[in-house]
Amino acid sequence: MKQVMDAAAFSVGMCFEAADDEYSERYWLIQELQANATEGAALNCSYDEAAQYGTLYYGNLFYGRGAISLKELRDALGQDEFLSILSDYCKTYAYETVTMQDLLDILREKAPVDVEDIISKYIF
Repeated sequence: MKQVMDAAAFSVGMCFEAADDEYSERYWLIQELQANATEGAALNCSYDEAAQYGTLYYGNLFYGRGAISLKELRDALGQDEFLSILSDYCKTYAYETVTMQDLLDILREKAPVDVEDIISKYIF
């Protein structure tokens, strides 16, 4: 069972923000709309489960909902803390095949604030 969550869509939003680009707010709105189109869907479903509903659903779930989940975590933790945790995640699992559980384990271990509400909103 392959699980997918795209960090590239989140990274694009961060690039828009870093460039102070006028499209930043619009970009996040589009991601939010995509996330809302899959409200109640779990990011930890398999690729096959999501793909059976079609390409649009798959894209909305893993790209839009995935990006918004990471944005919410970043907003809750603060940019510096969030990036520090991601750095630890990359160092810990470099050159390995990882699962969503690996990311959750690092988040739960390193986050200075409770992120369980955000986790349970997107992953179940």
